[in-house]
Amino acid sequence: MKRILKITILLSLILSACQGLSIPQAAPSQPAASATLVPASPTNTPEPQPSNTPAASATPQPTATQTASPTPSPVPREQTLRAALLAVVASEYWPLEGLSPERSAGWEAFVNGLDMPGEAELDKIDAFLELWDKDYALIQAGVNPADAQPALKAREFEDGDGQTRPVPYAIDLATSQAGRSERLFLIVYDRAGKRTGLTLAPEIEGLRQHISSDGLMVEYFNDKGEWLVKANGRKLNESSNREATFKKILDENNFQTFSWKNSIYPRYIINIPEINSGFYAIETLTYNQILLLMSTLELYNRESLSSMKPEVFASGNDVEYIITREPHPFAAAMALPLGGTPRQGIIILYTRNLFNNKYDTAASIAHEATHIWQGQSPGCDNMENRLRRETGDGTIPANFYYWSAEELVSAAKTGKIGAYHVSLWVLNHFNQAKIVSWMEDLIRTSRSNIKLLTNCLD
Repeated sequence: MKRILKITILLSLILSACQGLSIPQAAPSQPAASATLVPASPTNTPEPQPSNTPAASATPQPTATQTASPTPSPVPREQTLRAALLAVVASEYWPLEGLSPERSAGWEAFVNGLDMPGEAELDKIDAFLELWDKDYALIQAGVNPADAQPALKAREFEDGDGQTRPVPYAIDLATSQAGRSERLFLIVYDRAGKRTGLTLAPEIEGLRQHISSDGLMVEYFNDKGEWLVKANGRKLNESSNREATFKKILDENNFQTFSWKNSIYPRYIINIPEINSGFYAIETLTYNQILLLMSTLELYNRESLSSMKPEVFASGNDVEYIITREPHPFAAAMALPLGGTPRQGIIILYTRNLFNNKYDTAASIAHEATHIWQGQSPGCDNMENRLRRETGDGTIPANFYYWSAEELVSAAKTGKIGAYHVSLWVLNHFNQAKIVSWMEDLIRTSRSNIKLLTNCLD
């Protein structure tokens, strides 16, 4: 509604000008002033007056008809875009850094009514303005941290036809100094996917930042120009039990940083196809540790395991992974199943143990994902059901190692096998013979170690 009003106001200025608009020489600190719209007068159709003389006959008198107001003609697309683009040209950020001189001049000529872009360029202006309006509104509402110095820039991406299209994005002038790489802002979303603000993107050792081609995420890339992870921000709602639990685990397993104030947390996506889960606290890792983490996750690209990726690394907010540098006595991973449909939960990755053996770690991740599929734990008051979640009925099915990944996941979800069966199957695919033999014995003799296996120690 705000954009429609702004466009309507600016459009009235454009339509009232005979020779086009002139670009201000000095950029104002606020967008262009709005004009006052005067409502159109209604059509003055005379109303019939009642007669004091009785009708001479029963013949009905003709009824005066209302004159219909004319339907307003639709505003041509180019006029709507010109009005909206005026707000960009008249903003404090113009001329826009990152926009090519040719495009800048073309947009100014368009706003002044001196030139008309082709349809392809109008499409690009339209897409640019949609992102600009949202970013500009978030800056005006205030960013995190409050003492940052946000500004808007543009980056031009090459299209498949060799042309370029511009994308706006927000940077922090205070930390994007000459000789240093840019420091961008993350767009913050709530659980429902609504934009709620901007937070400064964390710095990660050995990686630089740039905006993604859709203008929605910050990509982190190395000196070779390869992006490893991309990020946005996540606003947690502490009035939700699930979100409050998630925040508690995040805060317990990592040191607080300024980016994590106000229940806002950076959320990362790994650059591996079909690994769609959000990862948290990757900024606590070194560059080499990020490479080690990715090499572990890339094991799921193997043909025999690839169909498991969407199950182990569910998209959206259903399954979320937390990286922690806090020590754990033995675990590489641990899960907190939260139930729900689809199944939801949190998986913690303990990096002190994460990089000892990437095959064992990949199996541990699959093990913990199984607990998410199983739903909320019955607790230690029901040891038999809790044990079945770990080792099933204590046997290994015939032809188990010849199952497909789809058969394995289905059996785990229906309770035919336990989480240790899933670990066993994954380790066997990586030819980890020694640990496979040990785990087979563990499944068959699980009842002798029930407290240890169920983590229900006295």
